[in-house]
Amino acid sequence: MCNDAIEFDTLLDLCRHVRRRVVLGVFIDRSESTTVTALAEAVVEHDCDASATPRTGRTNATIALSHRHLPKLDSAGLLEYDSTNHLVTPTSTFDRWKPQIGAIVEADPELETPIDL
Repeated sequence: MCNDAIEFDTLLDLCRHVRRRVVLGVFIDRSESTTVTALAEAVVEHDCDASATPRTGRTNATIALSHRHLPKLDSAGLLEYDSTNHLVTPTSTFDRWKPQIGAIVEADPELETPIDL
C-alpha cells in the first residue's frame, strides 16, 4: 500500500517506537528488500529488549515486527511488508522522507548509527 500524502506528524508518530526507528534506520543506506528475521536481529543487536536472552529477544522482536510494527509502516506507505514471504522493502515514499527519517534516527541517543544488518 502506498500513501504519498504521509504527513510529518504521522512520520513522528511512526518513529515513536524504538523498534520502528531501528527498522527504518536499516533502510537509510539500503534500498533492497530484507527479511523480517534480519530486521529482528538488528532490533536485538540494538538492545531494544535488554532483559531478553538473544534467542527470546529475536523471537519477541520477530513477533512484534510481524504483527505490530511492520503492518503500521506498510499501512503508512513507508515500507512494503510481504507477510507471505517475510520480506520488507522500502518504498518511494520512504525515499522521499529519508532525510527526515535519518535525522530522527540520528537524534536517538540510544541508537548507534548507521544501523547495519
